[in-house]
Amino acid sequence: MNKTFDLHRFGMVLRWDLLTNWKSYFYSIAGLAIGIIMLSISMLYSFPHSYFIVERDLNYYYECRMTGFLAAIFILFIFISACNIFSNMKTKLQRESFMMLPANNLEKYAARFLMMSIGSIIMMLIATLIADFVQFVLSFFMTPGYHASIIGSSLSQIYKAATDATCNNPISILAWQCKIDAALVGWSFLIMIYSFTLLGGTFFRKQPIILTAVSGIIIFMIIGYCGSELEEWGAFDFFKHLNYDNLGTSLCMAIFWSVIFLALAASSLWASYKIFTRMQVICNKWINI
Repeated sequence: MNKTFDLHRFGMVLRWDLLTNWKSYFYSIAGLAIGIIMLSISMLYSFPHSYFIVERDLNYYYECRMTGFLAAIFILFIFISACNIFSNMKTKLQRESFMMLPANNLEKYAARFLMMSIGSIIMMLIATLIADFVQFVLSFFMTPGYHASIIGSSLSQIYKAATDATCNNPISILAWQCKIDAALVGWSFLIMIYSFTLLGGTFFRKQPIILTAVSGIIIFMIIGYCGSELEEWGAFDFFKHLNYDNLGTSLCMAIFWSVIFLALAASSLWASYKIFTRMQVICNKWINI
């Protein structure tokens, strides 16, 4: 097989993935939609008993309550999808079918990466649209005279938070409104965590979500313990004497940590791809090596 990346073959792999795993994607959308619907029903039920009905309206109520829950679900689903990057290779037959596709490893890996990243965002949007329509219909019976859109309220709240020049929330920082140093560290750290979940999803064959989460917690505890020991030895005394109020100093430190996080992210992504290229039809029960 030609190792050169070919867009036509890549598109055919994406098409095959959609046609083969459409049930899995459908169930994911249905599960997300049901979860958001149940959440919105509880919101509609509690709205008439809250002070929002006196002071504001249902739209503001959704902005204050629903947006946070929806963002948490979205972030959690993104990382879960990354852990499930090779959920299409659980059985021997599935592994044979995927590995025998007339495409090179890079095209297969890129197809699964795209489906679990951009694809998961699209699934979340579809599920939210379905839930939004259902809650809007139910609002005519549960909150007559008070109607709002989940998506509209969430976008309004996100826009307000992203354009907040006072930097009172992490969204405005990540939106580069201020504190460029914090934005650099924040984005690079998120990229590192996402790459780690991809690595965990590639390495672990069974229960990748649980095992990746446990591995991350263990690694975090080890790093925390080592860091505390090094601090007692005075390894970080140099950083204590830096003037972080100086913009140049804080920016240099942000670039330093961003480079480290991005290097770790690149290493995780490279390791994930290398593990994928060495996958076999018959392998270890728990890991893909």
